[in-house]
Amino acid sequence: MIKTRNLDFLTKSKMTLLENINLEISEGTIAGIVGRNGAGKSTLISLLAGIQKCSNGSVFYDDVDIITISNLNLARRRSLLSQQSSAAFRLSIVDILLMGRYPFGKISEEDYEYADNLIQELGLSPFMKTPYVVLSGGEKQKVHFARSIMQLYPLEKESRKILFLDEPLTALDLSVQQQLLRFIKKLVQQFNLTVVLVLHDLNWVSKYCNSIFVLDEGRMCLSGNPKEVFTSENLKKYFHVDANVATNQEHITISF
Repeated sequence: MIKTRNLDFLTKSKMTLLENINLEISEGTIAGIVGRNGAGKSTLISLLAGIQKCSNGSVFYDDVDIITISNLNLARRRSLLSQQSSAAFRLSIVDILLMGRYPFGKISEEDYEYADNLIQELGLSPFMKTPYVVLSGGEKQKVHFARSIMQLYPLEKESRKILFLDEPLTALDLSVQQQLLRFIKKLVQQFNLTVVLVLHDLNWVSKYCNSIFVLDEGRMCLSGNPKEVFTSENLKKYFHVDANVATNQEHITISF
């Protein structure tokens, strides 16, 4: 479980970006963080992943404050795909994927097997001979998604790994967005992976997330399951949009 207690984050100039954030995310679920631009979503996911340190309060993994976990052990427990993922030089796709194995020491034969499996699973084979620098934006995003998964191997139900994704679907075709979300859901079901993601597409969030946290001006204003969070009233209040919400037994559909 991921838990925060009275989490605040202030800039060096003392501007408050997050204030009094308290949340709990159950193991083996997909949690979505949503809100308008500037609400503090990327800052929150960075704090949850331990990339930045909070100004006040704490983040816990299984009741252990993450400030007590070494950077190496943190890197072996969780991975983060941020919005600014990039790489220079004429690296191959395999080179990028193997960067995800750096926290585990010398690259092994098993690491190459992990990479081969991901390349097949995610349909990256057509780009194997293409240098990373000449890939399209969407293709680069898909490669970095694979790298973030590489960092979590070996995946086992007892390993309690965590995947943080900040806008992972940017620049991707709709079919690829669906492919990656289905792949994430499969990992959650097979390996009890915990996933925390930031997305703007509320229909994807409603379909794949078990719990949703709505940020507004740096504060947690709403949380719950998709049917509880995504009502017409809440969408008007927190996203400033007029929307119709259709509900069936499995999920909801939002039309604007």
